[in-house]
Amino acid sequence: MKAPISPDAVGDDLQPTPPDAAESARMALLTDGHWLIPRVQIEVSRRCNVRCIMCDWHRRTSTLDPNRTKLDLTADEVRNLFVGMPRIRVATLSSGIGEPFMNPDILEISAFLRSEKGSPPSIITNGTKLTPETNRAILDDAKLATLFVSMHGASKHSAEAIMQGADFEAIVAGLNDFQNQKKNRKTTRPGLVLLMVGMKQNIAELPDMVRLAKKLGAESLRLTPMEERTSLPELSEQAIDEPTDELRQCIENAESLAKELNVNLVVMSRHRLMARQDKPETQTNSKPTIVEKLPIGKQTTKFCMFPFDNIYVSMEGYIGLCCSAEGRDVCMGGSLERGSVAKTWDGQEYRKIRRSLLTGENLPAYCQACRRAPKADPLLLQMHVLLKIYRDHSLADAWDFLEEFPMEYQQYERQVRRLGLTPIDLTCNTETKQPLKQRGVKVISSEQVEPAEACRLCGSATLARTAYKAAFAECTHCRFIFRRAYDRKKQAEGMGLSAGVGGGYREYFLAQMLTNDLGLGTNGLLLFGTGNTNTLETLLEEGVDVVGCDLSLELIEQRRQQFGHDRFCHSHELRADQLFDGLIGVEVFEHFDAPAETLSFLNERLTQDAVICGTTDFIQDGQIEEPAEYFRSGSHVACWSTQSMTYAASLIDRQLAAFQMGNPGIGVPGRKTARLWPNKRVFFLYPPKYQFYFDSLQKHWPTLPIDRP
Repeated sequence: MKAPISPDAVGDDLQPTPPDAAESARMALLTDGHWLIPRVQIEVSRRCNVRCIMCDWHRRTSTLDPNRTKLDLTADEVRNLFVGMPRIRVATLSSGIGEPFMNPDILEISAFLRSEKGSPPSIITNGTKLTPETNRAILDDAKLATLFVSMHGASKHSAEAIMQGADFEAIVAGLNDFQNQKKNRKTTRPGLVLLMVGMKQNIAELPDMVRLAKKLGAESLRLTPMEERTSLPELSEQAIDEPTDELRQCIENAESLAKELNVNLVVMSRHRLMARQDKPETQTNSKPTIVEKLPIGKQTTKFCMFPFDNIYVSMEGYIGLCCSAEGRDVCMGGSLERGSVAKTWDGQEYRKIRRSLLTGENLPAYCQACRRAPKADPLLLQMHVLLKIYRDHSLADAWDFLEEFPMEYQQYERQVRRLGLTPIDLTCNTETKQPLKQRGVKVISSEQVEPAEACRLCGSATLARTAYKAAFAECTHCRFIFRRAYDRKKQAEGMGLSAGVGGGYREYFLAQMLTNDLGLGTNGLLLFGTGNTNTLETLLEEGVDVVGCDLSLELIEQRRQQFGHDRFCHSHELRADQLFDGLIGVEVFEHFDAPAETLSFLNERLTQDAVICGTTDFIQDGQIEEPAEYFRSGSHVACWSTQSMTYAASLIDRQLAAFQMGNPGIGVPGRKTARLWPNKRVFFLYPPKYQFYFDSLQKHWPTLPIDRP
């Protein structure tokens, strides 16, 4: 490993303008490792039974500490490394050059990361060790999120020419056995993802790799183009460095086939591989570049998030700048000492590199030469990191900086998408940065008149109510209130193409509670009425077994193209034999026009110990009308209260725990909008076994912050 990086970029002689106090505070927040929850990639072994032609195994093995007698990272060493690291987003074993299943502690390491760090790990393997016994151990003990398998050819000849020493047919047989064992257990986890390093000798097989992924039942196929590397100069002629018409056509054909076969094909650095050749300078009507279109400043940086959300840990405990072949050798610090990962992640070297990327000043030479990350305005990266911090923590300071930030969200979203990347979506109101003002109370008399229809929840008699010039009914027994007449099309709104306000980050928050605090998720989570929030994508990336469902046929078709039929469906398509141990319904329960039947239907698709949770408005003292006018909407037909929700819980042998919700507003919530929804509640319908947990939670956290209690 090399010594820690030093600022050796062009521009060291420039003297930047001293930032003002606000900018200094913002930069301190953005570079502070405490607020950055990383994905962790761990090299658990340097041993390998295959010699891939693009791997620098021999060089890296020769640089090992001569005093180290083992080529594996032990479970005790992993525990020692992560002391003091409170949260990680997801762990991947092994992202180095070794085969993780040659490490005898691999299952123990996996169990540690899942049980003590709350992160179901993934494993990257060459597939040669996937015997029926190993597959059984993976399913019984490892509890993986995803199994990544490196396959660099779609046929025996091409694959074995690259993966020298491997048996292609044996790998395929092992993967088929792995999928069959999952099927026999009626589980979809861990997911299977195929990895392909694209080079000139195999890139033409990309469409065939799509077919192979479909045949093996893989969730995804990921193509990473091999670039010219100084560590392996003999492979320079195999590098895919420049876009060509043949390369673009190959990728387009593969993407078209993947769409037809419903295979999720991910092409890394696609923005570069698909770029068109520059037009001649004589052409005057060419469009300006992304950077030229940005209105703020001419300084550029690399839009790279690796130092903000990824940690690469080598077998020796060193932490590399990134997981690329050369990036692993740029040492940020670290050792096998106790707590090394946490100390390094929040150390000065990481803060320096983050500041360089956020400002575009003093970029290390390696970052300047990197072709994976596109160029961008530094402000674009700053806003991206701010949104990430706010999404993960609901930190008030992050929201305050966003309010004053010199770039509108719409501009940020547009520019990030033009880079071929995904913006962070908080389902926020981007039309204005000004906080919404408190609306006045509009009083309309609500008088009780003649008896109305039977209660839709408990069947008891009801009294007629009037609110917002509409007819409601209130149960005399369970106090459930419902809209008597409504437009069924409006009733389904909010669970379709327009995601409910705030739904994404609330769903994610609740999923974190179910998986991390209660240990649920083994049988999968159901996002009921999830709409087009990004929660499903985020949870799948983190290795959570999750399925989304909704009512809009147009939305369902769109989401299925993105995630597949087994990951998104109509509520009526939920299989009776697939039982979930957690259901999340954010801003959904107010749409239940037949609550008793709906709860019974959902309960039949849950395990005995499953928890149902979500958010909705609770009626206070029978008052339908209130400042937020939540039930003015024709789509809100069910008006819940503590009493009626308690009764609903009893119908499915559960108890209610309800909390006020911190930061509930429209858009990016914060202190200035908290007054808007005084009746918003986070609720849990739970079996008796979790009573101590929820009693303790209500005692200490009567108001739940949106990030985590």
